[in-house]
Amino acid sequence: MPVELIANQPIIFQDPIGQYPCLNNDPRQYAVLMQEDDQLCMQWKLTECADNLCEPDMVMDPLGTDELGTWTVTGDWSTTGSNELTFDGTANAGGDAMQTLIGLVVGAVYKLTFNVQTFTGGQTLQIEAANQFYTITEPGIYDFYFIANNDPFDITWYMTATTTTAADQLGITDIELLQTTDCWLDDLYLGVASWSYSYADGQGKFCAAVFEGGDLINTSAFANTGNYHGVSLTIDSCTQGGLQVYLGGVLLGTTSGNGNFQYYGTPTSGTDLTLVKTGDFNGCVSLVSVKDYGDIASYYVQMFDNNSANFVSAAPVSV
Repeated sequence: MPVELIANQPIIFQDPIGQYPCLNNDPRQYAVLMQEDDQLCMQWKLTECADNLCEPDMVMDPLGTDELGTWTVTGDWSTTGSNELTFDGTANAGGDAMQTLIGLVVGAVYKLTFNVQTFTGGQTLQIEAANQFYTITEPGIYDFYFIANNDPFDITWYMTATTTTAADQLGITDIELLQTTDCWLDDLYLGVASWSYSYADGQGKFCAAVFEGGDLINTSAFANTGNYHGVSLTIDSCTQGGLQVYLGGVLLGTTSGNGNFQYYGTPTSGTDLTLVKTGDFNGCVSLVSVKDYGDIASYYVQMFDNNSANFVSAAPVSV
C-alpha cells in the first residue's frame, strides 16, 4: 500500500496559522469537536511500491564478457593472444599494439583490466581508448574505465619514449575488456565523453569531464508512467553549477552544491532518468535511486459520521 495514515497524530485544528491551515500549536488537538465548516487535516505517509532503477549501483551485475580480439602489433611489440602483450626495447623499433572494437555500446562504460607483471627501464606506457588516456609507470594490476565515444573505436598501447634499449621490457597479462554499464549512458558532447567513471566498494560514480554539456542518462529508470515517483541522488566535489533532474521528460528539480537531494513528481513519457548539467557543473553524482509510489491520484479519503455507517464525503489524497 503506497499511502498509509500516520497513526496517533493531531488531525483537527481550530485556529490555523496564516496561510497554512494544517499548522497549529493548539494543545487540544486530540479532543476537538468538529463543527460545520471546520477543516480536517491528516498527514499521510508514502511508501514505495517498487524501485525499478536499472543498475542502481551504477554498474552491471554481472559485468559483460570479454570484448577483445586479435592485437595488431608493430615494432618492438609482440603478442600470443588477446590477453597478453610484450614489449622488448632492444631493437629500438618503437611501434604499438592496437585493435579496433566494433559493435560496442556508444556512451556505455567499459573496463580495461590487466596485470603489468614486468616493467623495467623507467619508461612510460600510454594506453589510448576511445580518445581517453591512461598512463602506467610501474608493475601492478590496473582497471582503466572509459566511455565508448564511437562505434568502432581503437585501443592502442605504446611507449612514450622516442628511444629504447634492451633495458626497456614490458610484460602484460590477463588483459580483458568488460562492459561495465548498459543502462547508464553518457550522451557525449560533440562526440567526446563528457563524464568520467570510477568504481569503489560496490558503487559506481560519474564525474563531469566536460562542464558545459553532455547529459547522463539511465534508459530504464522506472516502469510506470503516470505514477508518483521520488528521485534521490548524491552530489560531491561540486564547486559550481548543478544538475537538472528529469524523470520521464518532467523536470523534478535542480541540485545546488553538494549533498543528498530528493525530488518528487510524476513522469509523463518514456523510461529515462536524465541528469542535465547547468551552470558549468563540475561535480560528481552517485547513490541514485528512483522510488515508485503508485498512482496516488486514484486514492481517496472516505469520511463517515460517528457511527461509522453513514458516508459523509470523499476527498483525493494530495502531496
